[in-house]
Amino acid sequence: MKELNRRTWMHCKRLDLTGDDRREALSHRRLAADIVPALAPRHPSALGCVIAAVGLLGCSVGGASSGPIELPKVDTIEAVAFQCRYGAEDAALANSSSCPRAAGDYVPGTDAWPECISDSGTYQRIQATVSSIARIEQFERIAALLFPGSTGRILAPESTDSVDGSEKAEVSGSVDGNVRPEIVLTTPDASDFLTAREIYQTDEGLDSRVVRRYDPHFSVPEDTNCGSEGTPAAFPEYCVGPARLQPILLDAFGQGLAANDDAETRVVSAARIEAALLWFLYASVYKEVLTCTDKAQDCDSGYAYYAGGVDACDGSGLGRYIARSYPLAHQRAWEGILAVRCWRDLDSAPSATDLALRDRAAAQLDRAVLSGMAAIVRQRLEILRASSGLARSAHQAFVSTLGPVLELGIRTRDAAAGTRYATLIASSLSNAEIDEAISIITAQLPCP
Repeated sequence: MKELNRRTWMHCKRLDLTGDDRREALSHRRLAADIVPALAPRHPSALGCVIAAVGLLGCSVGGASSGPIELPKVDTIEAVAFQCRYGAEDAALANSSSCPRAAGDYVPGTDAWPECISDSGTYQRIQATVSSIARIEQFERIAALLFPGSTGRILAPESTDSVDGSEKAEVSGSVDGNVRPEIVLTTPDASDFLTAREIYQTDEGLDSRVVRRYDPHFSVPEDTNCGSEGTPAAFPEYCVGPARLQPILLDAFGQGLAANDDAETRVVSAARIEAALLWFLYASVYKEVLTCTDKAQDCDSGYAYYAGGVDACDGSGLGRYIARSYPLAHQRAWEGILAVRCWRDLDSAPSATDLALRDRAAAQLDRAVLSGMAAIVRQRLEILRASSGLARSAHQAFVSTLGPVLELGIRTRDAAAGTRYATLIASSLSNAEIDEAISIITAQLPCP
């Protein structure tokens, strides 16, 4: 119970509840109906903290209060999810001596760049309406159906007991001293997959962009069109959407729908969908930054694909995953988003001309987001190593699907390591191979 109380406190801290609200959640064992009205008006995200406090995820429900408990001390900002306030603690995080910024990186309000629209630390949209935000909302709705416990919002005790019919898997890992979110596996049923697929295939929704998504990290001949017959097969890494992600997603939705009583197929299918969609979001951020050169509103889309169209503190989609997996990478990615907006403010013609500044901003953002992706894969490898049975199958599927996103970054730094990593990630990993893959990621992609 002491450990669960610690986790409850950490979850409240991640939600940025006030001290009084934190103690309210920690010191009571009342039913949720009594606690929610007290906390929810002050913070709509309090429910997750309440759930952990009242025992819906493993501790007893009801009964007398056990009295206030001593709150644990947190010695470093790395121990909690990034709060994005640009205060003293945030500066300590952002200026990590072990991972210093690159020379010339944009930082809001400093003299490294000319004065620009991003210096307040808030993203200023180019257009009032950003259509990509709707696709992140679709991602969140799919997540709620198929993988609600993978996003860092749900904490659970270290147990594999069933809660409300959901099968839970362990859980948390730590990299570089950062507290990691716990992973709670649920077993979606056929109706969940059907609803999720309908959301995915909404007009002008995720499906419409996945099927045409290309990844400009890879070089191809000029005028390569991934919509042309035969092109995705010829350039599968560049035409990542039609060549790799769309087939995975359609197959996984179909497998989940047809699984009936096969729980393993359903959790594996959900994990593949989660991983493929995260890969899509990663490729989309970089792509939109580059096409912003001639379509300024695409800078807004890059911001939306990363943060869901809100400030970093409240980010959804990919930004939340990275914030929970590696707070420093999230901090730096947010600065990269602001760098891109700063460039487009300074270079505001319909077609931008300062491509050197664009590339500087894009590189800053991409370096941070890649580091965040590495943390997500590395965290899941750690969880895979500690898992068995149904959980191991799901985590293996996630790693096999998303793991290749790191291959180019590793190969660029060390060709031999990249080749070895690609071989490892394509296999059913033993624990020794998991350790080797983690070591490669840590050595080659250490900092944002």
